[in-house]
Amino acid sequence: MGNCITLWRNHRQLSGGTERRKKRKENKMANYIEKGKSLLKNKEYLKAIEFFQAAIESEETPKDAYLGLAEVYFSLQKDNRGREALFKALALDPYDEQGLKMVQQRCLRKENDSVPSIEMLPPKPPQNASTNIHYSVIPPSVNGTPYYAINFSDGNIIYLKKGSDGFSVVQPGSLWDGFKKPIGSLNIPGYIIVDGEKKPVTEIGPSAFAWCGISKIIIPNTIIEIASRAFANCNLSSMVFPDSLTRIGFRAFENNREIKEIYIPNNVTTIEDFAFSGCVKLEKVHLSERMDGFGFKSFEKTSISCIDIPVSIREISCSALPANRIIKIILHGAPPAIGKTSIERFWCEKTIAYVPKAFLQQYKYTRFWQEMKLIPY
Repeated sequence: MGNCITLWRNHRQLSGGTERRKKRKENKMANYIEKGKSLLKNKEYLKAIEFFQAAIESEETPKDAYLGLAEVYFSLQKDNRGREALFKALALDPYDEQGLKMVQQRCLRKENDSVPSIEMLPPKPPQNASTNIHYSVIPPSVNGTPYYAINFSDGNIIYLKKGSDGFSVVQPGSLWDGFKKPIGSLNIPGYIIVDGEKKPVTEIGPSAFAWCGISKIIIPNTIIEIASRAFANCNLSSMVFPDSLTRIGFRAFENNREIKEIYIPNNVTTIEDFAFSGCVKLEKVHLSERMDGFGFKSFEKTSISCIDIPVSIREISCSALPANRIIKIILHGAPPAIGKTSIERFWCEKTIAYVPKAFLQQYKYTRFWQEMKLIPY
């Protein structure tokens, strides 16, 4: 009994010491940041850099230190370094108001660039304007860019790049180029009229709507591919995939925190890595029956607790599903292969696998699946 009490006291002292060290470390970092802000206010930029750098080195994710460092570099007109620090801060917290405000203020293109600034774009119409289904096409010769522009009646603007088979929706320039980004509900047109000819819109290009304030998107039945990060870090709560879609790219819908349910059309054969990672409210996924697998961490950090695996899926990639959350999994064929560390990441003893009677014995003698509770049907 005495030994148990001694061990408990030692554990308490050790845990208490750890907490105190952590608190001191946090206080030290906060002091560095406050000192850096004070020096920044007094325009003592070089000294401010030292304190913000010290704060960054004292903590794993010092968002405020990166924001302070960005302000210093922008004040010194070192825009590239400022953007680098700003992007690091936003990578830690994509919804940080101070960081997003700094993007608007500091990361606009210069007046002598070959693309329009926010001020050059058409003004937003009144709130009672008609829906954004109505639009006009602005050719490159008018809008001063190498892209066609779609000017919707509600003030939203998207840009299109001409390809060999159709048009791709793009975001001109770099991610933070100052272009007015679409917000609210958006219907992407399936075709546009160019020089009197009807041309299809076939792709949502890389980062086309990343960081936009879109809450609902309707994708036309001409889109074949949604490219990498096309809708990453948006505010999507509703979307409809067209039957024409065949591929969902790398991180395409990452960190859309309001999505609750998705239907993957049957023509989709590929869902790439991290495609829906961070969609924390996503509970229901209806998979394509032509998929042969889905990418690494493609549904990581979601709220999926039950999933139906089509017979076409032959492999479940490492950590594809949320860690320790899957409760029920329904299968329709032979046991799919599982990535080496998947069992450690998202499978648990409580997982129930519903398997066809004809394949029950295979599941009983297949690595990982044999660890679960198997229920034949």
